Amino acid sequence: SMFWFILKDNSGGKINFFIGIDRIDKKTIIIIG
Repeated sequence: SMFWFILKDNSGGKINFFIGIDRIDKKTIIIIG
């Protein structure tokens, strides 16, 4: 299962990037928006 974390900018409430962590494969996916 992939667990996603959304980090937002405090000034505008805009989503800066997503962080996805897979515990089984131990892979980390970072998507910069």
